[in-house]
Amino acid sequence: MAADHLRTLNAALADEDDRLTAGFHRPAYPVTFLIGLPRAGKTLFHQAVATALDIGYVSNLLNKFWRAPYLGACLERDVLREAPQSSFQSHYGNTSGAGEPGEWGWFWQHWLGLEEGRHHLPPDADLSPLLRKLAAVEAAKRRPLLFNNMYAVSNLALLHGRLDRILVIDKPRDPYWVCSSIINARVARNGDIATHFANRPREMPHLAAAGDPVEEVVLQVKALLAEISAIYRLVGPDNIFTVDHDCFLSEPGQVLAELRQFWSAHGVAVDWTGNALPDGFANRNDPALLDPVFRDRLECHFHRHFVTGGGTAVRPRAEAPDPASTARRG
Repeated sequence: MAADHLRTLNAALADEDDRLTAGFHRPAYPVTFLIGLPRAGKTLFHQAVATALDIGYVSNLLNKFWRAPYLGACLERDVLREAPQSSFQSHYGNTSGAGEPGEWGWFWQHWLGLEEGRHHLPPDADLSPLLRKLAAVEAAKRRPLLFNNMYAVSNLALLHGRLDRILVIDKPRDPYWVCSSIINARVARNGDIATHFANRPREMPHLAAAGDPVEEVVLQVKALLAEISAIYRLVGPDNIFTVDHDCFLSEPGQVLAELRQFWSAHGVAVDWTGNALPDGFANRNDPALLDPVFRDRLECHFHRHFVTGGGTAVRPRAEAPDPASTARRG
């Protein structure tokens, strides 16, 4: 929840922002959405793109202006005159620093009209106010827009019908390791394996019937993969750039060069910022990160739902750690 002073600031600026953006309609450039499973490394990829490529991403500074996004984008343009050099650190998707990329959850919740705990809109929802704000932010930034937000992705079918052009960056990760990481995040962040974490698929109410929270996580991931497949069918393969997980970790500059070419092929000219990227990043598909308390149940449910239950991916086999060892969370 936003702090009181931020809510006061946004309430004071909202009417003026509405006046200034009344003449906008929808973005002129294709809008790019970063999609993927939770705990798939989207934040790290977002940080790399914001560091190395001159695209219209949302900074943590702009994050604060969800009801006055145009004024926030104008301020951001004046304050952040240079592309950020990311720390490439984050905490469950949250970054630190004014220029670091953010997910802009308050903005998407507000302009999609989503109540707390709700992720999906009905098909007849009016998105014209949202489109005006996106067009205004694009004009202020003078660049095509890139978003990394689960509320936007959950409603991508609606946005696809109302935006002139959508491009998608898919950031996959092996679903076994995603399940493991979500379990770790439930325990580390909430102190309770039974408390939900991250994206809610449309069929979320049915998942609770699983009984075992570990199985619920596996079903959550499987349902989200089905929704990602639906996005592929909706947008079409020519409009999707799929990130190779291992290649990005070992050669991030090469993958971003390919992304730049993808954007160029779709009429989106994106220059390099001149900021350097690390030579590579650590691969966290690591058996040492498996929680020994839940490992056997994860193995059982994952095999049932992904290997023998018609799943779409099977993880590479890896040596499991000693159950007596203390697992690192990841």
